[in-house]
Amino acid sequence: MKQQSTQDPSSRRRPRRVLFLDHTAAMGGGEIALLHLVTHADRRRYQPVVLLFASGPLAERLIEAGIETHVVPLDRKIGSVKKDSLGGMGGLRPSVAIGAISYCFKLAFHIKRLRVELVHTNSLKADILGGIAAKIAGVPVVWHIRDRIDRDYLPAPVVSVFRFLCASFPTRVIANSAATLSTIVPGRRGPACHTIATSRPAHSCA
Repeated sequence: MKQQSTQDPSSRRRPRRVLFLDHTAAMGGGEIALLHLVTHADRRRYQPVVLLFASGPLAERLIEAGIETHVVPLDRKIGSVKKDSLGGMGGLRPSVAIGAISYCFKLAFHIKRLRVELVHTNSLKADILGGIAAKIAGVPVVWHIRDRIDRDYLPAPVVSVFRFLCASFPTRVIANSAATLSTIVPGRRGPACHTIATSRPAHSCA
């Protein structure tokens, strides 16, 4: 009689390829957190891949750590757009808006080419551009938000549009703190929100 294996079937599955997007390669707080996240990921379950919108120190650190890293340069006109304008394309100059849309299709091509199963965005610009690209590519996306989405930080129209996009684009939203989470979905607390284990406490709202 053939002995049945007691090994967990999930342990035989290949690691899931997860693509992490960030608009900058400068070493800010969010980028340091991203570096820690991908270098400490459980490689038995996840295979991290990073795509940056610019070259810089973060790309060098990732490559040194053995992380698969790609750079798809973003036009400086788009990269220099302030957070005040991130709520939608309507407030951008036509040439910048067209360039942003073109870049989203370019990102979508790379998402498909890299054969990833999940996209994780790490900055507000990456949220918008990566969110659109992931939708085009048909891949689920998680937004990791580290900024207050409130009128004391961003113009009211941007806050409204960004909150709407939060409910439309990402499969899940992760915030770096309960305070940040409360500005994304005001009043949304309780069982639907839970802690996510990262390099520092974070919260997610389904």
